[in-house]
Amino acid sequence: MTMQQIINAYRGLNELYGLPLPMRTAHAVYMLRRKLEAHYKFEEEREKALLDELRGKAENGTLAFPDAALAQEFQARMQEGLEMEIDEEITPATVNMSELGDVRLRPEVIGWLDGIVKFEE
Repeated sequence: MTMQQIINAYRGLNELYGLPLPMRTAHAVYMLRRKLEAHYKFEEEREKALLDELRGKAENGTLAFPDAALAQEFQARMQEGLEMEIDEEITPATVNMSELGDVRLRPEVIGWLDGIVKFEE
């Protein structure tokens, strides 16, 4: 998995995390989220350190840099890290959709979970 896939999967698991799920599914989601959390936090810290190094600031959901060259360097270095392959063995969780009742997920979230959650009827 790439770091970007791990970040997306973690975000998708967070969407499931707050839902009332059957015990087996809830446990599988919890264990997957816990397994990916260290990678997610590592990437958060890497982003913060890179922002500090390049004198960037996060304001109102946007990033600001003293000049365009630093912004481009930040973007390039972030992309490089996000494409990094992470050797993490993932056993996909199975989610039985019929047990979820009226739960709704955005298609984007289902895409984030592709490969780590199997949705079955």
